[in-house]
Amino acid sequence: MTGLQKMPFKEKPVRCCKEYVRALEERLSKMESTLQHAGISQPETAPGPSTADTQPATNVTGLAPDVPDSQVPSNPKSTPADAAELGQETEVLFPDLGVMSELHARMPLVGAIRRWMSTPQPKFTGPTFVRRCYTAGLQRHEAITLWLPLVDHVTETFPALNLADFLPRYGGLSATDGRSGADELFESAAGWAYANACIALGASLKCLNESCFLMHRPIWSFFMNAFEALPELLARGDDAIAVNAIVAMAIWMQGTLFTSLAISLASSASAMSIRLGFQRGACSKLTGEGSRIQDCVFWSTYILDKSMSILHGVPPMISDDDIEIDLPETRGTDVPWFRLRAQLAKIEAQISRRLYTAKSLKLDGGQIFQTILDCEVLLDGWKSSLPGTLDDDIVDGISDADSLQGDKLDVFLVFNNCLLLTHWALRHSSQDGPIALRVERTQSHLDPILHVDVPRSRHCLLRSRSAAQAVIRIYCTYREPPFTFLWRNLAYPLCAVLVLITDILDEPATAQAIKLLQATRSFSRFLQRFEREERCSLNQVLRSCATLQRTAQLAVQEAHEGSVVESPLVITPGTPRSTPREDAETLHSILRSATNPMYLAQGLLGNQPNRDQALYTKLAELLGCPAHENPTGIPLGSEVLWPPSYGLSLAPDAR
Repeated sequence: MTGLQKMPFKEKPVRCCKEYVRALEERLSKMESTLQHAGISQPETAPGPSTADTQPATNVTGLAPDVPDSQVPSNPKSTPADAAELGQETEVLFPDLGVMSELHARMPLVGAIRRWMSTPQPKFTGPTFVRRCYTAGLQRHEAITLWLPLVDHVTETFPALNLADFLPRYGGLSATDGRSGADELFESAAGWAYANACIALGASLKCLNESCFLMHRPIWSFFMNAFEALPELLARGDDAIAVNAIVAMAIWMQGTLFTSLAISLASSASAMSIRLGFQRGACSKLTGEGSRIQDCVFWSTYILDKSMSILHGVPPMISDDDIEIDLPETRGTDVPWFRLRAQLAKIEAQISRRLYTAKSLKLDGGQIFQTILDCEVLLDGWKSSLPGTLDDDIVDGISDADSLQGDKLDVFLVFNNCLLLTHWALRHSSQDGPIALRVERTQSHLDPILHVDVPRSRHCLLRSRSAAQAVIRIYCTYREPPFTFLWRNLAYPLCAVLVLITDILDEPATAQAIKLLQATRSFSRFLQRFEREERCSLNQVLRSCATLQRTAQLAVQEAHEGSVVESPLVITPGTPRSTPREDAETLHSILRSATNPMYLAQGLLGNQPNRDQALYTKLAELLGCPAHENPTGIPLGSEVLWPPSYGLSLAPDAR
C-alpha cells in the first residue's frame, strides 16, 4: 500500500483525497512554472514511482536539502513553544506528507520545496489596509474649516477636481453637523484622500512664493494623508469620488519633479474609471445629478490621460472607440471651457496616435503631411466653434491676464501646443513638395482669394513658429502665478523656446531670426521678473535659457557679420572653448533629431524617461546643467519641488 492509502480518514476518504490531490497538483504546477521562469532547471530524469517514497528529493540538486519524512513534524499545528518563538499564529500549508510523496513522483520539484511547505508559516491577521495620518487628530469639521477659504481658488484653477459637486457631501463646519453620512464619507478612504488632496492643492495656491519651501512642509502632510489611502483606493474604490481623489493626487504631482509618479497616478485613475464602466455610464443605480457627476469625473480622467500621452509619449489608458457617453456640459459659465478642453483632448489623442507612435514615425513624407493636414482640419474646425473673438485671441495669444485661469488658460496653451507638435512632425521627413494654400485677405470682403504655392516644410515651419510665439505670449501674461502652478505649465513655453531656437539656427542670416530671438528673451524676462519679485529661485531654468539664447545670438551675429566670436559654452571642464558655429551645429543637431521638442522639455523638468532620453541628456550637458550635478537628479530641478525634501521618496530603502 502507498503512503496515501495508509492514511486514516474518518469519512469519505477517497473523494476528499482525490479533491485534495487535484488542488495540490494545480498549486504545485504553478510553483513549478514559477521556478522554471526563475531560471531553476529541472533534473534531466525524473525518479520513477517506485523511488518516490524512499528518495523524495535525491534528483533535485542545489535547491533545498532533503529532509526525511521522520524529521518533519507530523502535527500540522505549531507547539506553544514554537508559537512563542514565532511571535504570532502559524499554519502549515501542506501537512499531508503522504500526499506530497505521491505528488513528487509526478512533479520532482516538490522535493525541493517540501521542507518549506511542511514548516509552520506565519499567519497574519488584522486589517489589510492601514493608513498613517500625518496630521494628527484631523477631524471633519476641522478639515472643512481649512477647506472653505480655498474653495473658490481651487474650483477656478483646477476644474478637473469637480469640487463644487463633492464639497456639499462633507457637511457643515459644526462638529455635530454630520448630515447625509458626512462623517462616514470623511473617514472612508475615498473621502479622506479627496479632502486632503484638495486641501493640499488649495494651500499651495495660497502659499507665498518667497516662503514656498518653508510652507510646503506642512502642506505636504495633507498630500501624504491622501497618498496613504492609495492602496485601498486601488483595491476597493468603487465610486466617482475615489477616482477623482486619484486625479487630484496626479494633479498635485504634476507640480513636482516626480512626473513619473504623476503619470502612474493618472493611469491608475483612468484604469479605475474604465473598470467601473464610467465610459459607458454603466452605473445604473445613478440617475440625474449622480450620473452627471460620474460623467464629469470620467472626462477629467480622460483629459488627464490624453494630456500625459502627448506630453510624455506614454500610451493612453482610455480607448476612444469604447466611449459611449456624451461630452460634458459646463454649467454657470458663458463659455463651456470644460467641454472645449475635452474636445481638445480628443484631438490630442489623434495627434499622439497618428504622428508620434513608433508606427507613425516610420511613415513616409507624403503620408505624414496628409496626416498633418487632417489634424490641422480638426484644430481649425475646433477653433471656428469658439464664441465671439476667442478664435482670434487663442491664435494670437492675446487675452486679459486676469481672466486666464483654470480651463481657459489650459485651453489656450493646449491648442497652440497641438498646432506646434502637429507641424513639427514634418521635420522628420526628408521629402518635400509644394502645396496650394488658400489665403483670404481680411481688409475687405471684396479682395480676391489668393492661391499660393509654398513648400510643405515652409508651411509647417510657419505654423509651428506662430504657435510657439503664441504659447510664450499666453504664458507670460499670467501675473504672479504660484510657484507650483508656474512649474506645472513650464514645459509649454520651454518647448516653444526650443522650437524658436531651432528656427533661428535653421536660418540665422535672416531678419526673422532676430525677431525670434526677441520672442525668446521675453520669456526669460518674465522668469527674471518672477524670481526678483517673488523671491523664488529659478536659477537652473534661467541659466539654460540664457545659454540657448547666447548660442543662437552668436550664430546669428556670425551669419550677419562673418566674425568669429568665442562661445560661452564649455561642454566638458578642461576642454578648449569651441566656436559659435560648432556650438550651434551641436545644438541644432540635437533639436533637429528630437522626436518632438516637448519630450526634450519634459526630460529637463522631470524624472519620466521618454523616447528622446539620450538627446535631452546631451542637451543638459551642453547647457551646463547635467543631471548628476543637481542634488535632485533633474537637470533643471529645484529642491523646493523635490518630494524627498518632504518625506516622499521612491528610492529603495538602504537596508
